[in-house]
Amino acid sequence: MASRPFTFVDFQLQAAEIVDRARADAAEIKREARVDADRIREQACAEGRNEGREVAAREERKRLAGETQRAIDLLVRIVRDVETRRDALVSEAERDLVRLALAIAAKIVKAEIKAKRPVAEENVRAAVALAAHRQGLVARVNPDDLKLIELPRLGPVSLQADPTIDRGGCVVELHPGDIDLRIATQLEQIEQGLLG
Repeated sequence: MASRPFTFVDFQLQAAEIVDRARADAAEIKREARVDADRIREQACAEGRNEGREVAAREERKRLAGETQRAIDLLVRIVRDVETRRDALVSEAERDLVRLALAIAAKIVKAEIKAKRPVAEENVRAAVALAAHRQGLVARVNPDDLKLIELPRLGPVSLQADPTIDRGGCVVELHPGDIDLRIATQLEQIEQGLLG
């Protein structure tokens, strides 16, 4: 094979081709590097955003859990307070109802007395029955009631007028002690029995 003589121009052309190829390769490498850098940057941004979202979500869950627990604690306190107040209101309402019923009973008794019903006589009779066959009983009644009581129906008891006794009531003296059937006393005993 015959060899060609080497010339400087050939060398320059070859060198130019090599440089051009190197430049083209360098441009391609730069372009690929830019694409890779953009892809890596996008991936890093996406990962950063995702991680940031996860961190933010964790923090938000913690915050909401704290707020939820505070709300639950508040609701529990409110429920306990309502239960306590409800019990107090129910007790107060029961006392008020008993007092109302006693006030109504007192008005009914007063109406019976005004209608000249034998309320005092019935109370004296009940007291005499409680005294169980004792002799020499003395029943103190209101002077206005004394006029209305029929002695023969009461048995062995003597009556005395006592202005300190309300109409319709009586106090039977025993030795020792008394049987107190004044209307106010009977209503107080009913109230104590109902309210304790």
